[in-house]
Amino acid sequence: MTIILSGVTPIKSGGEKLVFWHPEQPGQLIKLINSRYIQHMNKQWPLMMRFQRMAHYWSYLRELTEHIAARAQGVGQLHHLQNITGLVDTDLGLGLVTQAVLKRGGGLADTLSDVIGKGQFGSAEAEAFEALCQWLDETPLIIRDLAAHNVVWDEVNQHLVIIDGVGGRLRPSVRSLSQRYNRYSNRKKVTKLRLRVQRQLASVHVAPAEPHAV
Repeated sequence: MTIILSGVTPIKSGGEKLVFWHPEQPGQLIKLINSRYIQHMNKQWPLMMRFQRMAHYWSYLRELTEHIAARAQGVGQLHHLQNITGLVDTDLGLGLVTQAVLKRGGGLADTLSDVIGKGQFGSAEAEAFEALCQWLDETPLIIRDLAAHNVVWDEVNQHLVIIDGVGGRLRPSVRSLSQRYNRYSNRKKVTKLRLRVQRQLASVHVAPAEPHAV
């Protein structure tokens, strides 16, 4: 069965993917490759894309690879990774189905960047951020793009979840062949994320509370 998404406005739109609510499975999302990203890949790597068996869907494979690797290697604290629940055919192409990270009220969870920007980065969020950084410092998984907009705050379960930027190249690389180098690379990304978070926190101006009327 093909799910019709043409004419439906995505709830999130990024450079690589579009995100839709799953029309038949509440609490689930469908991620699709952005057509602009496909055009970019076809233009930048015309020969590779021409002979690529999976076309532009290789980005799904790198995410799935890390989820399988996490379970194969017994990686703990999998709640830090957004859960992939399957694949689905749509009229816009093959979609990756994931479990949505939601707020208590039911809307999509805020990104780490949004939480800081709203002045809502308190002790619980800070503790969860440290837990995530420690996990990233120790995990053998390949983290490609560690940015504050790729991490969301699960306020229901009080932890941070990586929703994008997981997985490396399809072809063998130093990171995929050497766990030691991969952890070194992940640690560099954690250091950069810490700096970005510190800078954003420093730039957020929290207005003083209005004095109570006497």
